[in-house]
Amino acid sequence: MIMRKMLLGAALLALTVTSCVSLPTEEVGTPSGSDDAQSGGVIKVGILQPRSLDPADASDPASQLVVRTMCDSLLLTDAVTGELVPGISDEWTPNANYGGTRILLSLREDVYFPDGTQVDARTVVDSLSRLAREETAGSMATLLRDVQGYDHIRGETEDPPDRSTEYLTGVRVSDPFGLEIVLPRLEDAGWVRRLANAATAIVDDEAARADPLRFARQPVCAGPYQLAAPWNPGDPIIRLVRNEHYNGSPAGYTADGAGYADEIHFYTFATPEEAHQAYVDGWVDIVQPLPAERAAISEAEPDNYVTGNDPLMVYVGLPWQPGNLFEDPEVRLALSRGLDRQAIADTAYAGGAVPATGFLPPLVGPAYHEDACPDQLPAVPDTDSAPAALDGQTVPLYFYDGYPANALVADQVVAAWAAYGLTVEPTPLPEEDFLAMAEGGFDGPFLTGWDGDRMGTPEEYLQSLVVTGEAANVARFSDPVLDRYFINDVTPFGGQAGPGLDVEEEQLIALERAEQRVCELMPVIPVVSMRSHWLVRAEALGSARESVLDRFGEPALREVWVEPQPTEEATTDAPTTES
Repeated sequence: MIMRKMLLGAALLALTVTSCVSLPTEEVGTPSGSDDAQSGGVIKVGILQPRSLDPADASDPASQLVVRTMCDSLLLTDAVTGELVPGISDEWTPNANYGGTRILLSLREDVYFPDGTQVDARTVVDSLSRLAREETAGSMATLLRDVQGYDHIRGETEDPPDRSTEYLTGVRVSDPFGLEIVLPRLEDAGWVRRLANAATAIVDDEAARADPLRFARQPVCAGPYQLAAPWNPGDPIIRLVRNEHYNGSPAGYTADGAGYADEIHFYTFATPEEAHQAYVDGWVDIVQPLPAERAAISEAEPDNYVTGNDPLMVYVGLPWQPGNLFEDPEVRLALSRGLDRQAIADTAYAGGAVPATGFLPPLVGPAYHEDACPDQLPAVPDTDSAPAALDGQTVPLYFYDGYPANALVADQVVAAWAAYGLTVEPTPLPEEDFLAMAEGGFDGPFLTGWDGDRMGTPEEYLQSLVVTGEAANVARFSDPVLDRYFINDVTPFGGQAGPGLDVEEEQLIALERAEQRVCELMPVIPVVSMRSHWLVRAEALGSARESVLDRFGEPALREVWVEPQPTEEATTDAPTTES
């Protein structure tokens, strides 16, 4: 799955929490909202049909949006800053050392499922174990792969200890509202950010065991909203109503995290065209615009058009083999410097992307550096230093033929590299052939996209892209020195950055050094960082925060409030469904 997403630039999964770890301090408080914000009303959102509403299997953008709106996780991500803030857990202490990592969490005592059942440490153990359990078969289980006992609960060991196939042995109750998570082979204090992923939302495992089929249709979680009725794939509307037993999560949201709308309706559609038409017809007030119409829509509806971050970046992969043309770092750097990234963003993506300035997307928060690679990724193309090895050479440029933008990017690459005397032959391939070539190894440059998949940290995002043997390293680049630096310094706890620095500062410094080294080696060529685009009907909706989109480019629906509308203006054409 990772390779398919990496190569085809598939829709982002919206499950990474990719800002650097932020430890709770006395400064964490309730975000302030707009004075105009008011409660009540219904928010209507147009989305593609979700795969699942069970947090353990919510791997696509639509599923993640519904789950993130409905459920709370142990930790949350501030919609504006991207920092970790308390959720169901009000305190957490990650402790990384040479023996692994231990995370101590204290739980709030006022958290309840919609039926009034209190959430305690035992509930959390059951819920996280369910996510990892083999029989649950959730697509997001690998988020917990570093937890002690993961191999037992997944059925990957012979003669596992008693009960270890039912419960993660590395998630332990320390007191009724305290627990410990043990990561025996991972020295990474930043792992804790995975506990803010929507997939780790705390659910009622007892209800799931009692009636698995019903739970799949109507999962029970601790959060501000709940499903009004069981949901079946293909149902035209997903209706969320308030959880009357919700007591808030004040650090992550305004209005104590309870949301402003009385109900949130997700209208589901088979195609983006159908979803967009529903917005045009007034059925929904929030939807993603069609890429081909972004420029026209942004000009026609400037008050309704909003953009934000996106985890997806587009790269040109360079097949790396000892002795081939692309083994020489000077060749790779010259090819990078020759690209006109602004022209690619304008012509291929019509404003839907911005030129890449490094290897990490902007949404990684404090780990993002606006000019991480100024010499290697110049704002203005630089073709003055042309390696002689390129002159007179001919190479293919492979890309998946399912996205029109890929052909436009290829045209720009052809024109740019011609300045070096290099002839580039655009070679579009259908999905099956493209993936088959990737398995066997590309023999020429190729276009690829990477959104971090399930990577939980900026370190993992970068490591998976460039370290030998990693899933996203499709170019098969290999540099032993770089590998050792990631393994020994970046992944553990940011390396020893210096006296007086806390874990976060060490991580940031080590990651910055790693990205600088990657810039010098240029294992793949960053081209553009994508942007998230949404239409939000301004006359119908307001936002309690600065933007209606969160730091990850998704609608922060708990921060959206409904403008009162005269009853005679209400639409009568909205699709309906039995609840």
